[in-house]
Amino acid sequence: MNVGSSSERVREYVSDNWKEITLLQVIHEIRQIITTCIDNSGATVVLEELPVDFKTLRDIRSMTSVLRIDRETITVVATGVQELEQFIQDMNKYFLPNMKEYLRVSFLKPDRLVGDKDLYIIRRFAVYAFPHNLARLSELTYELKTILELLY
Repeated sequence: MNVGSSSERVREYVSDNWKEITLLQVIHEIRQIITTCIDNSGATVVLEELPVDFKTLRDIRSMTSVLRIDRETITVVATGVQELEQFIQDMNKYFLPNMKEYLRVSFLKPDRLVGDKDLYIIRRFAVYAFPHNLARLSELTYELKTILELLY
């Protein structure tokens, strides 16, 4: 087997499909954040209390499930970017300022503190991690939007 011809084919594939590869890499990173921070039972309970449209979450999940880029999926990605922007805006407006209260770990409302010590620790960790993850999600959304605008 000729190794040179194999690596040449890989280089040709990458040079021909760099747009798709770049988009899929960013989508993969967004998928990781969504899966870790939003698609879990604790976050679902909190999201039900917020004015977040479930269509927004559905469209974001549809975008993160894209595994290849073509004419059909590019519209799914574009819609997902718009919904991600709205979701990030909603989280910054409604959730972040009152995050401790929503997660029931605020000592300003001791009567509403979560009772389970393990759950309390997990939620306190989320208080520190979520703003960072939301900022990263915002960066990736901007990157994905920029790529879409430049290439399509």
